[in-house]
Amino acid sequence: MAMFQRGIISSVIAVFVFAAVAVNGAQAQFTRVNTVDRDAADYIRHQEIQSVMTGMARQLNLSGNPSGQIQDFQRYFNLYMERMTLEATRMELPRLRAAISFDLKKLGSNQQTHDQIVAHLLTNLNKMARDEAVDVIPVTLGQIRNTPSQSDGKFPAAPPYHRATRTNAMYMIGELNSQEAASVSEDGTPYPGALSVLLAAWNDANLPIEVRVSALVGIDRHAKSGSVADNQLRGEVQTAMLALLQEAQAPEGRSEGAHLWLRRSAAGILGGMKDLGNNDIVLTTLLGVVNDKESPLALRCAAAAALAPMELDGNVQPVGQAVGSLAVDAATYETQNFETQNRAYLRDYLACVEAAIGAGNPTFGEPATAITLAATSDAEKQYVTRLNELVVGLAKTVDEVDRNDDSEDPASRRISQNRKNRIMVAARELETFLKQPANAGDAANGF
Repeated sequence: MAMFQRGIISSVIAVFVFAAVAVNGAQAQFTRVNTVDRDAADYIRHQEIQSVMTGMARQLNLSGNPSGQIQDFQRYFNLYMERMTLEATRMELPRLRAAISFDLKKLGSNQQTHDQIVAHLLTNLNKMARDEAVDVIPVTLGQIRNTPSQSDGKFPAAPPYHRATRTNAMYMIGELNSQEAASVSEDGTPYPGALSVLLAAWNDANLPIEVRVSALVGIDRHAKSGSVADNQLRGEVQTAMLALLQEAQAPEGRSEGAHLWLRRSAAGILGGMKDLGNNDIVLTTLLGVVNDKESPLALRCAAAAALAPMELDGNVQPVGQAVGSLAVDAATYETQNFETQNRAYLRDYLACVEAAIGAGNPTFGEPATAITLAATSDAEKQYVTRLNELVVGLAKTVDEVDRNDDSEDPASRRISQNRKNRIMVAARELETFLKQPANAGDAANGF
């Protein structure tokens, strides 16, 4: 579970890192006011919008049973979108997205209005993310509240939009729901119409990378929710993610680390869809990555974890051999880079292997998955049981090393060698098991 949690956190962190880069690396462009007047107009506009929205929220009864004309709800959410363009709110964009989501949840009791507003937001947020003119803004506040507005006509909420604004607009698209969550501890059902928009954004190489990454996070949410029912769209998502996963060389201008993160995300999306693909192309590609000793361990691990939720009937031995070899390779790398490598990474790598084995834990109500569930013959069951015992044993050895050696001098050569020896003894036992003829595809033993 540690690796899955880290993957989720990485998704969130990456988007905000890219947004922060945009904040520091790009300057907002305004053509109708000079710098001093722009700052003043921006702040006044921000204050006026907040005041107007507070009054509109009461009129629309957003705290109770929302009611009103659809045009009034559109105007209310239009003001949210304009706030996303203001310099005064630029550092609060994540909170602004959360506020939009919160008000959309309030509309959940009026499904027809909710669906119309979500469609309205999807269309206009997509324009904003693509730096296209959004027809619904700027809004004339004076007309809404029937009193003069100091900022009407002075602040141009029009393209070009700041890249942080564009990034968060795309991120918001990924957060739109068709059904809102019943409680704060649950997630809603992603809005189906958003997925094609997100995929088009990811496939558009002309968009800034931070906007495309926000789209990728949204695709990940759709894939793992199990809500992608359109077979053609599923195939298009798989095609795009397979291409990214197999793109070994980082494009010009993208760091190796960032490209690795994107490829790992692609593996997670493919696994989240729980679909082996036409002619098992997804399974074949993921196994190819797991078996590729030239690929980074983090990528091989992500591919192994992606196998965990899939139905692997008939693929017990190929998957078992691949993830078992990954465990051996990870342990070997750990010992060879002992002084510089964090052993917590090894534990995470082994957690991916354990997920692909899928033994579960009946004590805690965790059902068997992956190749444990797929094993049907006695030979397959014996193979998976022994493979799991050896991988779990290796993981326990790593845990024991951590507990026993934390109080020792890290510079001690004796302790370093002791650590290496204990890990490698367990790893070599696993390697020997994987090399046994019965585990290499002996038909007489049921494989």
